[in-house]
Amino acid sequence: MDSEHAHAHPGELRRVSACAGVILAPNPGPMTLDGTNTWILSGPGSDPEHPNYGSHPSAQGRGSWPGSDVVVVDPGPEDLGHLQAIADVGNVVLILVTHRHGDHTDGIDRLHEMTGAPVRAVLPEHCRDGEPLSDGDTIVAAGMRIQVIATPGHTSDSVCFRLPHDEPETIITGDTVLGRGSTMIDHPDGSLGDYLRSLTVLARHSGAMVLPAHAGPLHDIQEVCDELTEHRLERLDQVRSVLNELGRGASSRPSRTPSTRTSPRACAAPPSIRSRRSSPTWATDGRSPREGRNGQPTGPQGQHCPATPGCRRRSAPARSSARGA
Repeated sequence: MDSEHAHAHPGELRRVSACAGVILAPNPGPMTLDGTNTWILSGPGSDPEHPNYGSHPSAQGRGSWPGSDVVVVDPGPEDLGHLQAIADVGNVVLILVTHRHGDHTDGIDRLHEMTGAPVRAVLPEHCRDGEPLSDGDTIVAAGMRIQVIATPGHTSDSVCFRLPHDEPETIITGDTVLGRGSTMIDHPDGSLGDYLRSLTVLARHSGAMVLPAHAGPLHDIQEVCDELTEHRLERLDQVRSVLNELGRGASSRPSRTPSTRTSPRACAAPPSIRSRRSSPTWATDGRSPREGRNGQPTGPQGQHCPATPGCRRRSAPARSSARGA
């Protein structure tokens, strides 16, 4: 990770909005970019002597941050130093999980033991003393209201968390929207059709800041989702074109070897997306379970692929002076 362009540093809490801050896990790599972002959520407290009082422009005069209680999103890997840094922030009253991948969930049990906080996720196997999450749930904790948005696609259990009263409004997007690059559709439960529909749902929250699980925040989720959608539709057009050239007898299974097997899936974009294109949006995904977009390898977890020349979008600075350069 290039420290000159880091949005956060391992073990350090960095505030990015009135109610949200990030602690970066020490697990950088091709699939995790700078590492996994563990988000710390808390409504500002009332103690003007707190060292973080008014440290973010949108929180001037609103009291200390974090408050006495905090919510944790995505504990990250089972790294004791990282988990201790999370536990030291404040009284952890709830732990939330965006999806099942190990770089988000491996630290669940240890952090649950350290804090006693319940863990809630879509999948029951990741819950600890808490109910599974459902689309539309509203959670009130740590002085905030958190809304659950189901965003399947990257995985079937992916969810985002919206903080409608944050300043600016923020949405924690997990791996559905990354700080740079485009996520992969994970085998076997990921779905490109679901992913495109999820982008449409998120794009309705125009102006909200993206708080991703990897890389730094992005401003205006609608703009980001529109660019991601356009990229995927262009990719589908390329696949369609190749299949048309190969003819009706073309197969997306050239080999059954582990390195080249494919998992084709027919996907349809929702009507709101189809209307943007002159051609139909039914297509065969034709991706490998170990392959991200443009053939980029995804590794054992197959979580996402970083930015590549095929994707025009790159990370853009969030409208927050608290974010690093």
